[in-house]
Amino acid sequence: MYLGRSEKDAFKPKKNRILVPRSLAIYLVISVLLTNFLVFQLFNINLIPFLNGRSSKNNFDYLVKKEFLNLEEPYRGFYKEEIENPTNYFFPTIEHASRLNEMGLDNLFQYTVDKQTKVHQYMLDPELKYEDQPKGNELDFVRREFLSNGMKVHRGANSPELVIVTGIDFETFDSSYLGNITQNRIDYAQKYNFGVYVRWIQEFAPQFNNFQQSKDWTKALLMRAAMLAFPNSKYFWYIDSNCFIMNMETNIIPYILEPHVLGPIILRDHPLILPDGGIKTYANIDPKDVHLILTQSATSIRTDSFVMVNSIYSKALLEYLSDPLFTNFSTFAHGFYAGLTHLLQWHPYFLSKAVLIPQRTIAAEHSSVISEDENDMRSYHEGDLLLLMPDCVKNNDCAKILESYTKKKKSQS
Repeated sequence: MYLGRSEKDAFKPKKNRILVPRSLAIYLVISVLLTNFLVFQLFNINLIPFLNGRSSKNNFDYLVKKEFLNLEEPYRGFYKEEIENPTNYFFPTIEHASRLNEMGLDNLFQYTVDKQTKVHQYMLDPELKYEDQPKGNELDFVRREFLSNGMKVHRGANSPELVIVTGIDFETFDSSYLGNITQNRIDYAQKYNFGVYVRWIQEFAPQFNNFQQSKDWTKALLMRAAMLAFPNSKYFWYIDSNCFIMNMETNIIPYILEPHVLGPIILRDHPLILPDGGIKTYANIDPKDVHLILTQSATSIRTDSFVMVNSIYSKALLEYLSDPLFTNFSTFAHGFYAGLTHLLQWHPYFLSKAVLIPQRTIAAEHSSVISEDENDMRSYHEGDLLLLMPDCVKNNDCAKILESYTKKKKSQS
């Protein structure tokens, strides 16, 4: 009978083997891994490097450790040079608005011209130094001041807890209106020892292939720049140029930002896209874990007024939204809010750190007749913190609407 071919190794003598019970082996492996984990957490010592990737630069866990987050960057923002500012208030020279508009972006930046589209692509030199810029005549002075705004960083003894951030547009508004809204932020900030960070949105033109189609995206860049300028501040409140703080007696921090007051007003298990969008906010989010606070109109998320916590989450979100893959993507033609909505809908981690709250809290909408219906959570009521004029830029009547409110307020005081 054929019994098959014998293997050569079958004739080798068998070695004595010590058999360890399976349960004991599992127990030993778990014990070793657990010991390694505890030692690493307590003393940052990795006993078994090949089993623990935490100390490896291929793992991103080290990015959220305090010792990494506190590292000084070689330079902040787009410029290597920094101009230290001991005050809490950063804003450009508003009186230059008309002159900047006359000069145009072509005279403020170097640029190239796309041969096919004829679109001007503006360039920014990170090596630019404030003292090296021409200072011979008025135009040189205006350009010098314009380009230096992004170099300013806060170096005061104490950082403000909250910074109000606003982008202003010298191509859309005159210096009178821009002066009013800038002073409005400063007045409110002085009352509560907050900071103010105001920049021309045109300063960010070099970051876009076509700036005129991308103005709304400057919100992401502006908020990120504010966090770089005020690295130790906790909250950043973005307020657009079509908004005005109406109630100076309401401090926004105890009003909505402290966890015990934020929790009850969070719209939980609420559609991101009304009326019946499939993606909803988390029902069980802890107010202490919130890093982004938004409101919502009848049709979409509103980004005219929103609050971010200064955290690695917020910075990552803003840097995603500043990436050319987002800003140049045709589906996001409506700008910043479209890109933000996409991230919240399709990236659960971002959504897990964001909440919606009633619109009237920080973005009460202007209507032709001031509402007295307390159940109306969108329209502006007397005493609301902030007035939003949603269509005033398109209709070119922001100054006119604002004047009607301020006149009425003066008459009542």
